[in-house]
Amino acid sequence: MTNTQQPKMSKGFTMIELIFVIVIIGILASVAIPRLAATRDDAKIATALSETGMILRETTAYYTANGHFEDTASAMSNAADFNKTSGSVDGDDAVFTYYTPKNGSGVEACVDFKIYNTDGNVTIGENSAAASGNVCRGLRQSNTFKIQLTGSHPVGGSHVSF
Repeated sequence: MTNTQQPKMSKGFTMIELIFVIVIIGILASVAIPRLAATRDDAKIATALSETGMILRETTAYYTANGHFEDTASAMSNAADFNKTSGSVDGDDAVFTYYTPKNGSGVEACVDFKIYNTDGNVTIGENSAAASGNVCRGLRQSNTFKIQLTGSHPVGGSHVSF
């Protein structure tokens, strides 16, 4: 009688199988990562659009309730990146600027709100600085910004009638 032993079968993956899995994961990652980055920018653009509309609503509500605009942005709106950049509200007009996130880090001036105490108008327009960030460019190129937000918005004065 001869003692014949069966060779042990090793259980595992071959090197070729592992390389194929790594290649497939690499291909999926190269497709998915840019899409995730674009989705993140889209979310920031949607937030910026929402905040721009919120600033318009809050400043016009402040004027309607008080009959005048304030000299500080924080008195009229809760938006964190909304600051006065020039002018005096006690004079004819003032400019308040909304800042959006810039590529990488920091913020950039994106949208100007010109407020006029004499007639209670708010005019929204693009800041004169060149927008290099994806969020500011996306905000400015959106139809909501172009059609609904840009331009003059009468708030009080002779525009209110009973």
